[in-house]
Amino acid sequence: MDEKIYILKKRTRIKGPYTFEALQEKLHSGNELIWYKGLADWTKVSLIDSFKDLAKSNPSTKLKVPFWKQLI
Repeated sequence: MDEKIYILKKRTRIKGPYTFEALQEKLHSGNELIWYKGLADWTKVSLIDSFKDLAKSNPSTKLKVPFWKQLI
């Protein structure tokens, strides 16, 4: 089980702390920034291995991208 505590940054707002499970529910795209102890700086969710696997295994329910962004 992942025991890291995650902090989420959406635009100028910083939210958290979250567990891995709770953070999954807050994500809407792979472009959001997260930080946890051990990361040097804020990092895009899509660049974190544990979240890459999540997006691949269940793309319809996690890391949602609004319909209009899919058209770009």
